[in-house]
Amino acid sequence: MFKKLLALATLMTLSIPAVSNATPTSNYYAWQIWAYVETYREKNTGDVVVTFEDGGGTQITNFPNGSGVNQCPGEPGMVVSKDHPLFERLSKALLSGGLARKKIKIAYEGVDGTCYAKMVTVEM
Repeated sequence: MFKKLLALATLMTLSIPAVSNATPTSNYYAWQIWAYVETYREKNTGDVVVTFEDGGGTQITNFPNGSGVNQCPGEPGMVVSKDHPLFERLSKALLSGGLARKKIKIAYEGVDGTCYAKMVTVEM
């Protein structure tokens, strides 16, 4: 019984986003939006910066937390850090979803005023 409770507690701990531990290269995230890729560009640092729009063509500039506070004020682009362990998968999913004009779910976390994409789901 104890082993089952310990396993359950471990799984629950792993499933809770750890906002305070978020870094550009971590997998932690707490917030997510659905949007379409507006622009996709690679910076000279190797990071990818993506801007998003809603279905009506309006650029999304607010990436809110649970209270509606923008996590990345003044920064309409979301970054995929070149050092993120899933960089190839994240950037390819955003590029292919954008080229196919598919709706994308982006999970993100704000770190020092910049939003970093941590998980991407492309709607088919």
